[in-house]
Parts: sequence; structure tokens; C-alpha cells
Amino acid sequence: AQLSYFLYILAREKGALLYAHIGVRAFVTALAPVIVYFILDGKPDALSIISVIYYTELVLNLVFSLFDKELRLFSVGLFLFALCDLSIGLKNLSDYFAFAGGLSRFFKTTKLNFAWIFYLPSQVLISLSLVRWKSLFKKS
Repeated sequence: AQLSYFLYILAREKGALLYAHIGVRAFVTALAPVIVYFILDGKPDALSIISVIYYTELVLNLVFSLFDKELRLFSVGLFLFALCDLSIGLKNLSDYFAFAGGLSRFFKTTKLNFAWIFYLPSQVLISLSLVRWKSLFKKS
């Protein structure tokens, strides 16, 4: 999904922003697994590396979508999507860090399903952002 969003955003960009986007994304995406390696004392598992790369891509999509005024609804959808995934990450943080026990326990035991609270509206807004509203209400 994040690769598709990246290509969608990239296709709308021109000039210096296009090259900055590609350069920043390549650098940050390459740096993310290195950071995970050091944070986890040289013992990262595949899930931690994939998760960090995925979330990095999501955050980069959000940041670069903010440069296009026509993607405001899309940006809000991506922001909610990031909150959904963040809530899932916080729920599982104690699997990697002992100090996160209380926070992780809160997300595991609360009756609220934060992931779904953010996920459903995120997907609706991302989908609605593709609708060309002016053409819908244009008189024939």
C-alpha cells in the first residue's frame, strides 16, 4: 500500500521536489534498518526491520503529501493511518522493550480498539481523496 501511495504522490511532483523526494526517501529508508540494528543491540528480527521500514514509508508519504494542496484529504487519511499503526506498535512495544510494559499493557487491556478507531476513517478519507468533487456536482 505504501509503495502505491508513494508512486501516486511522486507522479504529481515536478522539478526539485521530485528529486528531493526520491533522495530523502532513499536515504531515510536505507537508514531505518541501521537504526533498528543499533537500538536492538545488533539483534533485530525480521518483523522489527520490516515494521520500521513500513512505518518510515508511511510517515514519508504523509510528509510529502503535505506539499500538495490538492492532497489535503489524502494527508489527513494518511495521518489517521499512521495513528492506527502507531497504536498497534505501542500495543506490542513491550515485546522489545521492558520499560514499555505499562504503556503496552494499557493498549492491550483497554476496551477501546484504537487501531479500528483510526483505521476506518483513514481508509474512507484516502478513498474519498480520489474523488474529483468538482466534476461530481458539475451541471450537464
